[in-house]
Amino acid sequence: MKNIYLLFGLCITFTNTGYVFSQPVTAGDCNQAVNICTNASFSIDPNGYGNIQEFGIGTTTNPSTNPASSNSGCLLSGELNSTWMIINVATSGTLEFSFGANGGSYCYDWIMWPYNSNTCSAIQSNLLPPIRCNWNYPCESFTGIANTLPPGGEPGNFEPALNVTCGQQFIICFSNYSSAVTSVPLNFFGTAQVSCTTFTPITVNSATICPGGSATLTANGGNTYNWSNGATTQSITVSPSSTTTYTVTGTGSCGTGTATATVTVLPASHPSCGCTVTANNTGPYCVGQPISISASTVTGATSYSWTGPNGFTSSSQNPSIPSAALSNGGVYTVSVTAGSNTCTASTTVVVNPLPTPTINATTPICSGQSATLTANGGGTYLWNTGATTQSITVTPGATTTYTVTVSSGPGCSATATVTQVVNPPTVPVVNPAGPLCNNGPAVTLTASALGGTWSATCGACINPTTGSFNPSVAGTGTHTVTYTTPGTCGGSDTEVITVNDCS
Repeated sequence: MKNIYLLFGLCITFTNTGYVFSQPVTAGDCNQAVNICTNASFSIDPNGYGNIQEFGIGTTTNPSTNPASSNSGCLLSGELNSTWMIINVATSGTLEFSFGANGGSYCYDWIMWPYNSNTCSAIQSNLLPPIRCNWNYPCESFTGIANTLPPGGEPGNFEPALNVTCGQQFIICFSNYSSAVTSVPLNFFGTAQVSCTTFTPITVNSATICPGGSATLTANGGNTYNWSNGATTQSITVSPSSTTTYTVTGTGSCGTGTATATVTVLPASHPSCGCTVTANNTGPYCVGQPISISASTVTGATSYSWTGPNGFTSSSQNPSIPSAALSNGGVYTVSVTAGSNTCTASTTVVVNPLPTPTINATTPICSGQSATLTANGGGTYLWNTGATTQSITVTPGATTTYTVTVSSGPGCSATATVTQVVNPPTVPVVNPAGPLCNNGPAVTLTASALGGTWSATCGACINPTTGSFNPSVAGTGTHTVTYTTPGTCGGSDTEVITVNDCS
């Protein structure tokens, strides 16, 4: 950051021509810009670009092409040793000024934008193009804007003058390219005067109306106003039958000024002068939900008239539907009167019934088996599994509860649940037996589950119900015995029994 010293005297004094400074004034950033009120002289210090580098090189804010002449572009080295200053225009005319004086050898570059409260952020965001700038070449410590060059001025160092009006503001970034430590004079010599006071010109809005319509005209920039129709208020409301121009004379900070406003009266056949209304509702709805209907705003509307089911009527633009109608859909129609025009529109309200969802009954399944669940009673379905189909196929590993949300329309939904029972498998274990002798007695085989059926590779050697195994019938050798439990979740186990020859 650097200090900019504006050298004017021993103390700060406010005069009718500007500021007089005796203390250093920091103006290295846009938001620190000081008012330059009249001819001045300020010291420059070669210390960078302040706390914020507001712009780069070859950008919208600082272009490489000069916006007003064939001279070189703006600050070709960017913001360098900058001093920011604001110019307030006090009278309309030609703004002309010069930095420095003929005969020096320093390079003084500068760039200038229109100024308001948003200018600094627009410059930093690279959104605001300049209206004047100069890359001081040749470097003669002398630059500015002028229609007629001051004595010693070079065409390459001066830009065309600017026609300005009272109330305009401009901000300048002065760049000390040479890093000089010196005092730089700033002189204004155009017909426009500058001041440290912010000036506001007299302005007024125009308007467009249809036949029979009215418009409000509001003037700004003055303390007192006189209208061409005799009014002395800041705002007037007029209803001309044809296009009319109104003049307001105001006295304010820019002195006495005038502004004109035109109230254009369109022909009655113009599309803008018709009456168009749109009836709206936010449905579809569910039984019991509040119904919201509304008519779009109509210019010049003086009355609204609604009709609907069950004798519904209303004169409101956005009526409330009584609770008795909350289960009644149908067509609601609005008629709007606007001036001499009447227009109508209608909206269809859809009221959906609450769904009554069901899920088909299920039968138990065994682990690893699948079941199909089917829901009914709605238009859309959402299962707790994430599926959105009406039917789903599930393969739970254990008994599981499933939920489906059934919807018949926005806000119309209900749920149903079903529990799918999963039975565990019955897998028996046959207790081992043998080896046996071929002349030995029969043995009764056992298993871990009851109610099963026995079989063997030796056929009649085993009783299928009791599990009695007769080795003499089986004969010598190895025999496979199988025990099977019944039911869908049943299972089986086998055991090999050896019969030896013991005779």
